[in-house]
Amino acid sequence: MRLLLVIVLCFNPIFVTGQTLQSTTTVVEQSLTSAATELVAPFSKGEVVQITVEEHPDARWIESVILREAQGKGLDVRNTDADASLIVVPTNVSTIYELVPESDFVLRIVTVELSAIVSRGNTKHNIVSTPIRDSTTCFRQDAIAAESHQHRSTHGELPLPESSLWDDALEPVIFIGAAVATVVLLFTVRSQ
Repeated sequence: MRLLLVIVLCFNPIFVTGQTLQSTTTVVEQSLTSAATELVAPFSKGEVVQITVEEHPDARWIESVILREAQGKGLDVRNTDADASLIVVPTNVSTIYELVPESDFVLRIVTVELSAIVSRGNTKHNIVSTPIRDSTTCFRQDAIAAESHQHRSTHGELPLPESSLWDDALEPVIFIGAAVATVVLLFTVRSQ
């Protein structure tokens, strides 16, 4: 019984890697929070600001993170009659996967980059947040489990594992040969 427990613990990914995979939603949200902090930095506490986010599949989520940061800084956020405005353009908010040498693993890359136009009266200037890139190597199954289909930027397409000569040719030939040999042996033994 102890041996079985040791075997299970040794082959469990949590114990092998020593860590659990952080959900993709959490990683994207933390990155968005960092980027939002940079975008609201030019404004002073108590300043009246109108914040809008340009078209993006996750625009409402991005806007909620930016609003949370703006209100945390003490900005007075309004929909109209604002002294200043912040127009946010999500340049790159995405999750992609790349192959790694081990076929059971993938490299998850979460990228967040936002740019914005700050307007005060007749003056406008652009701000670009520092690009945030989080790379994590994880099991394929864990990568799928960590995704959220609620937010489009938290899931990507997993690349197919690289195929080998064994997968493409030798394995099917051996299985078909074994099946044919079994049928031949069954009929040979039966006919005697």
